[in-house]
Amino acid sequence: MTLEELRISIDRTLSPLIDRDYVYLDLPYHFNIGDTLIWEGTQTFLRTLSKKCLYSGSLYTLGCKEIPKEALILLHGGGNWGDLWLHHHQFRKRIIEQHPDQPIIVLPQSVHYESIQNLHQDIEFFGNVHNLTVCARDRVSYEILRENFPTLKVLLVPDMALMLEFERSLGDPQKTLFVKREDKELSKTQNFVIPQDAQIRDWPTISAPPPLMRLCTGIGWKLVALDRRLHTHFWSSAVDFYWQRSLKKRLIDIGVDFLAPYGSIYTTRLHVGILAYLMGKQEICIVDNTYKKTANFINTWLSEESCFKMGLDS
Repeated sequence: MTLEELRISIDRTLSPLIDRDYVYLDLPYHFNIGDTLIWEGTQTFLRTLSKKCLYSGSLYTLGCKEIPKEALILLHGGGNWGDLWLHHHQFRKRIIEQHPDQPIIVLPQSVHYESIQNLHQDIEFFGNVHNLTVCARDRVSYEILRENFPTLKVLLVPDMALMLEFERSLGDPQKTLFVKREDKELSKTQNFVIPQDAQIRDWPTISAPPPLMRLCTGIGWKLVALDRRLHTHFWSSAVDFYWQRSLKKRLIDIGVDFLAPYGSIYTTRLHVGILAYLMGKQEICIVDNTYKKTANFINTWLSEESCFKMGLDS
């Protein structure tokens, strides 16, 4: 599908579902620029709608704040449905449990379970859930959800970062970047054939976050913890403001500046590939993560794009 077709698919699928004012929860207040791109893409889409955002915040800053009973609940998309990044999935289940009668939409997710036991626990939990729509961002995730959670409404929807637009930045064709993730999703079984001239880095905000950014966010989390002890929301609101009005844009700018000089992008991170695609890079080579998240997404939506190729195995 073309980029325009992908954006139309997002709009046609989600717009009819967002039929009232909403809250947008589980915002990614961390330094993974990929999740920030999803966040900004989601808000770019939501701004095209007539409904109003009543509140948006992270799993940490929601705290004691009341969710209006008449609101639609939107839960952030990404790659955390399952047991690999449990704190996000547990938060999602807690919100569903606390608001059983409110409509809830889980925005496009990749699905993965390391443990069959955890999958079975979720089958039991979601078997009693109503008013929940789950968006899968690739066909494999869609089939897992359809097979194991038959009572849920499951939709196939592209990643929300595709709603973003950036100036074309082809970069120097002689310069190559290999973005090698540093977390538990890095595959230990693939033999990377890395171009000899490639610079090997992860997102700069992960490998070496700016000291002032790290200091400010650290202070912010201490103040959020104080809010929790006092059952207040003052400092959490300040942290929401800081991330939403300042840090989000800064993270995206860092990501764009990071990729801009390079003509060829090799990456173990899905959203490095998506950002490179949105910037018009002509050569994007994808190395998969531990559970084929990236290949599943590319094969579902972008297999016809000539700039993508899969695999760096020897």
